[in-house]
Parts: sequence; structure tokens; C-alpha cells
Amino acid sequence: MGYNSTKHNLAALLELINEFVQDNPLKIEELPDYLKQLPDREQQVLNFYYRDGLTLREIAEIFGVSWSRPFEIKSKAIRRIRKKITIAKNK
Repeated sequence: MGYNSTKHNLAALLELINEFVQDNPLKIEELPDYLKQLPDREQQVLNFYYRDGLTLREIAEIFGVSWSRPFEIKSKAIRRIRKKITIAKNK
């Protein structure tokens, strides 16, 4: 497995999401509901990276894409979750 010194776990993902959602942060038990709302490819990338500890390069190999594409997908997924949180928590 391609685990490196970067934190690869759901707590690290939650921390990254909450970095910009400080007024009403997401709780760990709420995270699965938000992950389920993502498109399949975004869910897969986040799961491979944060749950399974794969590197972005390894994920790229799985999908047969350039090594930078999983980074773009991961970033987009995190932005999407942040937006959904902001909308949901401001209702």
C-alpha cells in the first residue's frame, strides 16, 4: 500500500473540510451522509485516499489517468462538500 507520512484518514478529511466551515463545523458522524451525495468517481477517490491510504499516483494508475487528475477530483469533491455544508447549515 502506498501509505506515506501525510495523514490519510477520515479525521484528516474532516479537518480539511472544516478548515473553511468554522462557524458550524461538520461532525464525523455526519461525514458519510455528505460522501454519499458525491458523484461515484469523487467518492472513490476520497475513499482510496483517506480510507485506504493510497497515493494520488496509485489512484491515477487504478483509473488510468494522469497523476494530477485524482488531485483535481479530490479537490473538487472537498469543495462540493463544503458548499453543501454551508447551504445545509445556513437553513
